[in-house]
Amino acid sequence: KELPLWETSFTDGKVASQLGDPIGSYYVENGKSVIFQPPPVGLTNVTSHYGMLFGIDGYNVRWTPVGKRDAWPAAFSLDFESKPVALASYAQGLIVLCEDGIYRIDGTTPTLLSRSRTRAENGCYAPFSVQNTHAGLVYLSQRGLMLFDGNNAECITDKKVPGSFFFGT
Repeated sequence: KELPLWETSFTDGKVASQLGDPIGSYYVENGKSVIFQPPPVGLTNVTSHYGMLFGIDGYNVRWTPVGKRDAWPAAFSLDFESKPVALASYAQGLIVLCEDGIYRIDGTTPTLLSRSRTRAENGCYAPFSVQNTHAGLVYLSQRGLMLFDGNNAECITDKKVPGSFFFGT
């Protein structure tokens, strides 16, 4: 049916049994109802990791099912106490750089992902400072430039440049 441009809704009157195969935008996996939704408004720092997209939505990290880059189920999210600043795919996990420290998201399926805190206590303050290098993940903290190896972070500018240098006027 052709609708006028100003119409905002349409009811087709078909029964669900007449639609054929079930649509793939809803399923239940590991006890979680997965309902496809558009990406949240304000989603930032979208990062690809093992066939999924991850992004920051306020104090949450959200992700898509594998291979479904346009579906952002509300069930696929983890909350953080401190605001996530940046995301990076590193050391077989998704690294979440927050202001209070560095976290890691690991798991086997999108419904079973979990977060864990690493031993890196100096968080990230500049999302565009995060760089993946052969030596590790480099980022800017209040202390200075940090080198993260997947679990620990070491300040590489401690003895050369004071941390106040990076945050001065």
